Amino acid sequence: MSLDRLLRPRSIAILGASERPSIGRTLIEALDGIGFRGQVYPVNPRYESLLGRRCYPSVAELPRDVDVLAFCVNHARVLEHVRPAADRGVGAAVIFDGGFAEADADGYARQEAIASICREASMTLCGPNCMGVISPHVPSLVYIQAVHDPSRLAGNGPPTAASPSSSSKSGAATGPAARSPATPAAWPARPACSRRCCARIARSKWPTWTS
Repeated sequence: MSLDRLLRPRSIAILGASERPSIGRTLIEALDGIGFRGQVYPVNPRYESLLGRRCYPSVAELPRDVDVLAFCVNHARVLEHVRPAADRGVGAAVIFDGGFAEADADGYARQEAIASICREASMTLCGPNCMGVISPHVPSLVYIQAVHDPSRLAGNGPPTAASPSSSSKSGAATGPAARSPATPAAWPARPACSRRCCARIARSKWPTWTS
């Protein structure tokens, strides 16, 4: 299965986009900040427009063949939107929330149902219970945290002689910049969530620095 529609999207829909502080709003602002050149489609029946863009009332009313749908909603509301996404030809789904196979038998059943629909529709699935992806060389992202300084991401701009680096297709840096953190501004913000799973992610993925 090709990952191009996930990692090199031309269009991204955001289910659960909102004007209030939220993952959906953060994602729209991050796409603008990183310089994403494709189409962004907020999805929320409460709004006709959102952050300067037309807002769609449902996944079923999105334009056909959107490359990525980001699920910025509670785990209990994800499954009901996966089939409409498949029917509209969505290429990839990114599910941030937890509460699936790692939680209990009901969560496992929901995750299996989601995976089954994605397999049937040849829709790439990233998640559930994930941070998302960043492809700074495109540039694009479908990522749960704010990126405060996109210019510092490896691959988002030409490398310099002082700090050579390159970027893999998934947006992971290689070379010296990947082996040692430069400054706090070069890294995404630490998760604010207090759940144990996020604490583990913070310990394993975020470097320790002093200011």
